[in-house]
Amino acid sequence: MFPQELAQKIKGYQEQIASLNSKCKMLTMKAKHATMLLTVTEVEGLAEGTEDLDGELLPATSAHPSVVMMTAGRCHTLLSPVTEESGEEGTNSEISSPPACRSPSPVAHTDASVNQDIAYYQALSPERLQTDAAKVPPSTLPPQELYEPGLEPEKQRTLYEALERQQKYQDSLQSISTKMEAIEMKLSESPEQGRSPESQMAEHQALMDEILMLQEEISELQSALADELGSGSPGSEPAERLALQSTLTVLAERMATIRMKASGKRQLLENMLVEIEQKVVALSELSVHNENLLLEGKAHTKDEAEQLAVKLRTLKGSLLELQRALQDRQLHIQ
Repeated sequence: MFPQELAQKIKGYQEQIASLNSKCKMLTMKAKHATMLLTVTEVEGLAEGTEDLDGELLPATSAHPSVVMMTAGRCHTLLSPVTEESGEEGTNSEISSPPACRSPSPVAHTDASVNQDIAYYQALSPERLQTDAAKVPPSTLPPQELYEPGLEPEKQRTLYEALERQQKYQDSLQSISTKMEAIEMKLSESPEQGRSPESQMAEHQALMDEILMLQEEISELQSALADELGSGSPGSEPAERLALQSTLTVLAERMATIRMKASGKRQLLENMLVEIEQKVVALSELSVHNENLLLEGKAHTKDEAEQLAVKLRTLKGSLLELQRALQDRQLHIQ
C-alpha cells in the first residue's frame, strides 16, 4: 500500500472518529434534554392534586411545596428547603412512593443509586439512546416554564439556549457534510463525451462557487465557536464546543482537499478547451490553405486553356490559308 493511500485512510478514520464523537456529544445532550422533559414539578396549591392521591402515598406534609423527580430506576420526592416540623433548611427527604420506583434508603444508598444510573446510561447504545430520546413527547410549555430542582429559571433558560445552539451547530455540520459528499460525487464523475466543453466548464464553475460558499459557512461556524470559547458563555460545556470545533477543523481540511481536486479538474477542462481550440485553429488554417490551392489550380488551368485556344485559332487560320492556296493552284492547273 502506498504511503499516500495509507495517509488518506488514516485521515478518513480520523474524520469518522470526530464525527462519532460529535454524535455522542449530541446524544448526551438529547439524553439530558429527555431527563429535563421527564421532570415533574409541583408548585404551590397542590390541594386539587392531593385529593386524587392515596393517603399512604402522600402524607399530610405533602401540602407543602415539593418537587418530584423522575430519574432512571427510581422515583423520589424532595421536600421544600424549610419544613414546618423541623424548621431546618436544606433538608431533603424521601416520602413513600410506589415499590416499583422507590429507593430502599435515601441516604445509605445514594452512591449506589448514582452508580446504578451511571451504569444504566453507559449500557445504553447510541442507537437506543437516540430512539428513547425521540420517543419523549415534546412539551407544550415554553422552555422557561420547565423547572429542574436546584436550578434557577435563568440557569434553566441558559441550558435550553445552549441546547438549541448545540442542535443548530449539529444541523449545520450535517448539512455541510451532506453537501460535501454530493460535491465529491460530482468531482469523481468523468467528463461526458457528448457534451460541449463550454457547458461542462460552466457546470464546474457553479460547483466551484458552491465549494466557496461551503468554505465560508465553515469559517463562520468556526468563528462563532471561537467567540463562544473566548467569551466562556454559560450553559454549554467547553468539551462539547471543543469537539464541535475539532469537527469543523476536520471538515475545513476536507473542504480544502475537495477544492484542490476541483481546481485540478478545472485545469483538466481548461486544457481540453485549449486543445480543442488549437485543433479548430489548425483545421481553419488547413481549410484556408486548401481553398488557396484550389484557386491557384483554377487560375493555372484557365491560363493553359487560353493558350490552347490561341493555338487552335492560329492553326485554324493556317488551315484556311492552305485551303485557299490549294484551290488557287487547282484553278491555275485547269
